[in-house]
Amino acid sequence: MTITNKVKFGATVVILVVAFATIVFAVAGNKTMDFDAQWTKVIYDLRSPFLTQILTAISTVSSTMFTGLLTAIMILAFWIKKRRQTALFFAATLLTSVIINNLVKYTVQRPRPEFPDMPALEDASWYSFPSGHSMNSLVFYGVLLFLANKSVKNKKLLWTINIIAPIFVLLVGFSRVYLGAHYPADVIAGFLAGAAVLNGAIAIGTRRGDSM
Repeated sequence: MTITNKVKFGATVVILVVAFATIVFAVAGNKTMDFDAQWTKVIYDLRSPFLTQILTAISTVSSTMFTGLLTAIMILAFWIKKRRQTALFFAATLLTSVIINNLVKYTVQRPRPEFPDMPALEDASWYSFPSGHSMNSLVFYGVLLFLANKSVKNKKLLWTINIIAPIFVLLVGFSRVYLGAHYPADVIAGFLAGAAVLNGAIAIGTRRGDSM
């Protein structure tokens, strides 16, 4: 990676971290509740049996456990193919995301959404902020996109991947609010934190060139 690209990635990480920190302090100061309540109602009004089935499935396959399983499979596949730097990059990036997410959850300790007139469709445990599904999914599929853009030669396939992956990640975030597991601010913060981890990992992980 050139110095110019390193600077770009570094600047992006700083911007994302500042934006994330801003939301952290806003949530800690209980300043996002009006925003969260307003947009939660908007999303809850979209509920239907069919949409609930679709988004429940999306949320299920983007859980930390399922994403962790997919990560393990990808790491094993890269290791078997003797792409060990790629395997380590994948493992370190996802592990960093999970650790940061849980540290922030424990620090902020925001309870799960509770709206008496808008019941949740999912029983979520532990703390709400930031959304682990959103953060870890963005990192997981972001790493896959990064690697795909380095190695996939089929332009149509690459174009398809570059469209489908971001849409799926956005649907993951939407599903978490729709199902009542998170506030909108939790999802936004999860995306910001995930993007910061991803950009930082790419900047660090490619410091020795494109050998991955």
